Amino acid sequence: MGIEDFQFKKGMEKVPGSGRKVGTRNKLSEAFLRDLHSEWERSGPTALKVLAVENPEALAKLAAGLLPKQQEIEMPSLIVVSTGVPRNENSIVPAKPRAPLLAHDELLRLSNPKDDSENA
Repeated sequence: MGIEDFQFKKGMEKVPGSGRKVGTRNKLSEAFLRDLHSEWERSGPTALKVLAVENPEALAKLAAGLLPKQQEIEMPSLIVVSTGVPRNENSIVPAKPRAPLLAHDELLRLSNPKDDSENA
């Protein structure tokens, strides 16, 4: 008789009461989640505000990772991120006006200011 005789095989009936109970974690993951929760309670909101200012792409990735991959409803997801950074009254930061495009000869003139003094 080998160990294979005692291992669970696909299609076998499960013995009632065997295995880990639903929602039970091992001691390491329980301790880690407890520590993580404690740290989140202490500095989580502040850490999110710092992340929003210093690395908004990482914050967006974090938020997207928490969303379900598929939805049963046909509505788009809406994520509201409160960073504590002041915004205008419409909650939209206006885009900075773009500088007009310069012609090639204007760029050359700007990159060589001594040429302007010679031409003047």
